[in-house]
Amino acid sequence: MSKTALLAAGAFAAGKAKEAKRATENDGKFTSLKEATLNKPLVWLTIIGIGGYSLYRIGKAISKKLNGSNAEQDIIDAKKAGQTPSYSSATYSQLADKIYAAVMYTWGTDEQAIYDVFNKMNSNLDVAMLIKAFGKRRVEFSTQDMELGAHLSNDLDSSEISKLNSILSSKGINYQF
Repeated sequence: MSKTALLAAGAFAAGKAKEAKRATENDGKFTSLKEATLNKPLVWLTIIGIGGYSLYRIGKAISKKLNGSNAEQDIIDAKKAGQTPSYSSATYSQLADKIYAAVMYTWGTDEQAIYDVFNKMNSNLDVAMLIKAFGKRRVEFSTQDMELGAHLSNDLDSSEISKLNSILSSKGINYQF
């Protein structure tokens, strides 16, 4: 047997002897609440389980907030307000593909391609149709799918987002990224 194994076995035996001594001195009862609760594996499993579940729920809520889009409802509201789409559904799909190519397939991000697409938007309905056409797509260097707003937030810095938002607001479009 190696020296390390002997030391480990000795330490284990010493720990067991200490537990046995304490059990005989206190009739197996712990001397404090901390000692009683923290020495039970079930308590630790419960703490770890609750913590893990809490982190999962928080992550899911954050993901939903980042991915959440009201494009469908915005399209319905804009149509009720009398707006009509400026382009066909196929054109919105092509524009969405152009944005996706600008954030995924170029060295860096092609900001000008993104600005060009948003310069073609004429109303809130157009932006909502673009968001719907974009749908959820894979994020660069990830396996996660996100909507248009998350892609833009991921690839554009604050000054570029401001420029994008100013393009939209100059046309009276309420969408902001």
